[in-house]
Amino acid sequence: MSGRSSGRDLEARDLEALLPPGKLPPEEALPSEEALPPEEALPRTEALHPATGGDTPASDPAAWLALFDEEEARVSAALSAVAAPITDLARGMARALRQGGRIISFGAGTSGRLAALDAAEWGPTFGIAPERVLARIAGGEGALTRAVEGAEDELEPAREAVERLAIDARDLAIGISASGGAAYVRAALEAAAARGAAVAWITASPPPALEGGAAPLRVTLDLGPELIAGSTRLQAATATHRVLQRASVLCAIESGWIHRGRMVEMRPTNEKLRGRAVRIVSELAAVDAEHARASLAAADDDIKVALLHAALGLSIDAARQRLTEVDRHLSRIEGLPR
Repeated sequence: MSGRSSGRDLEARDLEALLPPGKLPPEEALPSEEALPPEEALPRTEALHPATGGDTPASDPAAWLALFDEEEARVSAALSAVAAPITDLARGMARALRQGGRIISFGAGTSGRLAALDAAEWGPTFGIAPERVLARIAGGEGALTRAVEGAEDELEPAREAVERLAIDARDLAIGISASGGAAYVRAALEAAAARGAAVAWITASPPPALEGGAAPLRVTLDLGPELIAGSTRLQAATATHRVLQRASVLCAIESGWIHRGRMVEMRPTNEKLRGRAVRIVSELAAVDAEHARASLAAADDDIKVALLHAALGLSIDAARQRLTEVDRHLSRIEGLPR
């Protein structure tokens, strides 16, 4: 045994030396080891999974793959349970874009990468300008491909990002944090709310209250513990990605970007998409591919304009005018083939 005393023993003797002989200091006066937080105080995502962290954890590949299948079912159940807030989130997205605002997501680590992935898809899928749907990740663009440890704990970069973006009351700021505790994300939402923006959380553990009294929309996924404690790139990331997918599609439907299951605001920028655009116009206008192709060329590849030109015989200018009158919602136009 080493003759070296612990810091606690040394400090206890120091205290005792200042007291009268035979008088011991009270126990609460002595320094103590830092206590671990009770399990119930931890985010859900930090808890141990009973099948992998118990006394008889799964060890072989088949058992782990079976557990992954079980967790997929848990993800589906969690998503079904938050159908209403996902719908509200989609409506908030549509409202922000309709009033000239933007959708801006903030995340750290995997959550930030999912935010960036989702934002990048709005342009090719829905024809939305890239500056209308944005994502910011703790640690900056470099954190998209390489972990930047500690960035999620920094407050000022989040506040500075909100300032640079000049977020205002037209915008929707979405905070994505599996644990609900990323300081970067919380600071971004607080700063955005202070500038009048609508704010929302997507988390897998109840998020903290925001300073300033903001009442964000909350999509809180009840997924239980990860198969690997704290590894939120597993079911929390899967569920978060699906929340973003569902909300964006519902937003697109409300905004008129999807018609009869087709991407009618898509911009055909490559051969695959040009072929898809021809099929969309051909099918919805009930014309052959050659006719659809000619209408798209005349409409500068605007699928909706080409559709009205091909189906209703409208001139390009008249088709554009008609779409303006109905806010580009094809469902509001009579006479289209069903």
